[in-house]
Amino acid sequence: MTTLIILFVTYLLALFIIKQKKLFKSDKNQSHLICPQCKNKLKRIERTNQDKIWTLLTFYMFKWKRYNCFSCKWEGIRW
Repeated sequence: MTTLIILFVTYLLALFIIKQKKLFKSDKNQSHLICPQCKNKLKRIERTNQDKIWTLLTFYMFKWKRYNCFSCKWEGIRW
């Protein structure tokens, strides 16, 4: 039982650190998002069920959004 509590607290701590360090975060100050591979513009696309599950698993701390690059066909999620 204590192992589960320690794992849960560690998980929450890791989520907090990721949010504080802004890993995988889209830059809202830019008028457009930049592709991590080719540096072209990204466009929002519809979220998948997996993205919604990620939002649930992170206790709604992160609202994952899916993006696509039409130049290099990169696709991924950011919050």
